[in-house]
Amino acid sequence: MYDFNRNTQFHISGTPAGFGSIDFWEWFASYTLDGSIRGGMAEFVIMKALGIENERNIWDAYDLEYQGKRIEVKSASLFTRKNRHGFQYEYTINQSMQEILSDIYVRKPDIIGFSCYIWNWRLIQEMLCELPKLLPGVSLWLGGPEVTYDAGQILRRYPQLAGIMVGEGEATFRELLEYYAGAAGEQACAAEAVRQKEKGKTVRHCLQEIPGLCLPAGYTASREPVDLSTIPFLYHDLKPFENKILYYESGRGCPFSCCYCLSSVEKRVRMRDISVVKRELQFFLDNKVRQVKFVDRTFNCSHSHTMAVWQYILEHDNGVTNFHFEISADLLREEETALLNRFRPGLAQLEIGVQSVNP
Repeated sequence: MYDFNRNTQFHISGTPAGFGSIDFWEWFASYTLDGSIRGGMAEFVIMKALGIENERNIWDAYDLEYQGKRIEVKSASLFTRKNRHGFQYEYTINQSMQEILSDIYVRKPDIIGFSCYIWNWRLIQEMLCELPKLLPGVSLWLGGPEVTYDAGQILRRYPQLAGIMVGEGEATFRELLEYYAGAAGEQACAAEAVRQKEKGKTVRHCLQEIPGLCLPAGYTASREPVDLSTIPFLYHDLKPFENKILYYESGRGCPFSCCYCLSSVEKRVRMRDISVVKRELQFFLDNKVRQVKFVDRTFNCSHSHTMAVWQYILEHDNGVTNFHFEISADLLREEETALLNRFRPGLAQLEIGVQSVNP
């Protein structure tokens, strides 16, 4: 395991540069953690290499100034978003575990939550063993399809976990954050609870009162499926999503019962209200987003919903935005095919996969 207390020295062309990792963290953390660690590292190295000593101003339109020239430092960076209660960070499976652990360690979080999917579950399990060593006392939470269906067994395997969010996470995760932000542990503020209750809000005094959790003491009450139309729109501020594919969900669930797929566990399909969908599609179109990828499991499982969305993007096409849909080919109707034939090249992409070899 990496020694985070060691002041690892930087080298330039094999020669010691005279500054190290601790110098970097003292410089970088003193300004902002709301940007990319790697981007800040690149700026720091260039600043030191050029002998620039002037104070860094994060509001300038450029990063550094050297001999009258303004320098903008570019590097591949991590995507970060800040909200009221803290930070949300996105890492990728292309990053090493040490790189991710180093970034988490520097931020010193009180609570860490992981969304667990088939492509990141192995890496997350490795980090679960290391994080308590780096951050003793940190609360570790899991959620997502890889941990929902055997949550009790996973808790027994990893006793360092505070709990697991079971099933859909939007409402559960929000209430969990509200619990930690307002209660500071098991000791809830009684006066605040009374005030919130008077406003008609549900007050969670302890974790056992939050539905949809698996705790060391057992499961809490089950949570009803969320109304998709009540989920807030994510993309009002597009700046953090520059040069990224935007993922959008207009429906959840799948009409099929494939035994190998978790999407078949819920025996129903729910749709976001079409008026809400159209309003949000118009936002993408007005901002000329490059690509919007629908994550609906089987987008064309509802004929009326499919026709409404496809008709709207045809009538409001901006000549730029591309929409990606995962569909089932055998559900396509002639009316839908006729509508698709009116699309300009590049307006839509259809992803059609072979789901079964059973004739």
